[in-house]
Amino acid sequence: MSDPRLDLGTWDIVAGDPLTITVNITSGGTGVNLTTYGSSWAAMLRVTPSASPAVSFTVNTTNAATGQLVLSLTASDTAGLATAPVDGATWQFDLQATGGTVTPQTPFRGALRVVKPYTHA
Repeated sequence: MSDPRLDLGTWDIVAGDPLTITVNITSGGTGVNLTTYGSSWAAMLRVTPSASPAVSFTVNTTNAATGQLVLSLTASDTAGLATAPVDGATWQFDLQATGGTVTPQTPFRGALRVVKPYTHA
């Protein structure tokens, strides 16, 4: 069975760097009203679906009514990802909405491939 969630792709990052992912969902050139999915959004990063969350994204929903969500992690958030079992480990996340007509709804997923920094100041 295929995964019904829209794949946001895999993002390559360096542990200790901040990250911002801007998601724009359109249909026919017009932004999709994401508030119909829910009034609150959350995204947690995990090594496996059953693992404890390593970190939670901040989800800015200011422009959700016009199809935009902004996910962000601070440098401090990603620094902790350097403790992954292997350099270049892939961490999974999905984006879940609550407060809509059917809750929760999880329409999006993605991944981060995290490498440790080589330069140490």
